[in-house]
Amino acid sequence: MEFSFAHLLLTRLEIVCDPANKPSYRFAEKLGATFECLAKNRYIFNGKPREGMVYSLLPSEWNLT
Repeated sequence: MEFSFAHLLLTRLEIVCDPANKPSYRFAEKLGATFECLAKNRYIFNGKPREGMVYSLLPSEWNLT
């Protein structure tokens, strides 16, 4: 994340997880990502649209020191 914010100058990172994949969304939470929404048809899996838990990380929320 430091590389993304400090070198690529991105203003936002998103993590999208399947609600059934607890290890993935727990990882996002441990990183300090903010849960934003449960978005319908957020990604395709096996040819079918699936809902996704959307988390965000912003430079102001990440310690770059």
